[in-house]
Amino acid sequence: MAFSLPAAYLRITDIRIPDRVAAGRPFIITVSVEWSGLSSFIPVTKGFWIRLEICEGRLAGYPLSASDVRDCQSVTVAPSVNGEEVNPSGSKTYSIEIEAPKGAGPWNLVAIPELLACETWSHSTLFFIPRSGCWSVVNWGGEFWQEFKVRVVDKVVLTVKIEPGVAGAPISVDGTILNTDAGGIIHIEASTLDSHITIVPSEIAVGYHKKMVFVKWSDEYNVNSRTDVLTDDATFIAKYTTKYQLTVESELSDTSGTGWYDEGSQATFVVTAPPSDSPKGLFDCGHAYVFVQWTGDSRSTSPTASVTMDGPKNVKAQWRTDTQCPISGSTLLYVVMGSAATIVVALAVLLLVKRSRKPGAESGAPIAGP
Repeated sequence: MAFSLPAAYLRITDIRIPDRVAAGRPFIITVSVEWSGLSSFIPVTKGFWIRLEICEGRLAGYPLSASDVRDCQSVTVAPSVNGEEVNPSGSKTYSIEIEAPKGAGPWNLVAIPELLACETWSHSTLFFIPRSGCWSVVNWGGEFWQEFKVRVVDKVVLTVKIEPGVAGAPISVDGTILNTDAGGIIHIEASTLDSHITIVPSEIAVGYHKKMVFVKWSDEYNVNSRTDVLTDDATFIAKYTTKYQLTVESELSDTSGTGWYDEGSQATFVVTAPPSDSPKGLFDCGHAYVFVQWTGDSRSTSPTASVTMDGPKNVKAQWRTDTQCPISGSTLLYVVMGSAATIVVALAVLLLVKRSRKPGAESGAPIAGP
């Protein structure tokens, strides 16, 4: 049913509270208060003073009696028990910190705006109900205070997520190990009054030559173990980077570049030339090894090459063998043929010399004259 405000009033216009609060922990409520026409019933010489009281209790419901308000147990008063001086008309929003009770369950609270007035009287739409001392509430239509409930919990749900999501990753919460679901998530109930230790793996093997390495939490904390006191449901996101392994092989020499690389990065690998098998003599042959190209996930013909790490990679160096002889086959043939010819000539000369000698010359007899 529609109604209009009286000429003078003091009322609550809005209350905002958390959906739930942690048992035994402080929390904030905000209450907006509005007033008008205070000068119509408070002498100007006294000034205008108001305050907001939050008290605890179960009220019977509307219409409320004066005894309901008086019996409400005070929790806190804003801005203080002495109130604050205000203009005859105005509004104010109070942010009030109070502590929740130790036990879980609904907590019944009442917000009551109060006016400093040492006398009480009434007229057709307005009368005072004393609260304490000279502080009174202004009743118009039975709705001058507001009751509200706060949900107090001593258990909250902790959610831990691995990003990118991976199934089966072991996560420890206070020593209890839970494995992530297909989305990389676990849920666990935790107490609001204790600190909780959450540990995610520093590395997670996720396939052939593939792993995930912890980087940081979503709140920038960069250690994989964290301790938190929870006052509400919480979600911790552990961020990982994906790494792939590069394997570099060579049957004849040393290589470099084998290792783990971030997904999408460029990995450089190198092979060194193996030592040559040098000839040991004039007629021996040696061998030199010449790099041909990489095989596997690279076809580069350079000993130094790179590959994009969009998955596990394997490269192997291929070589060819070059034979090196101090004297080639044709040269050796010429040498042999030349040596043989020299021997033949020498033998022929010796034979001619032998034939040119006479038989008498060898005996030493004189040669007869004519």
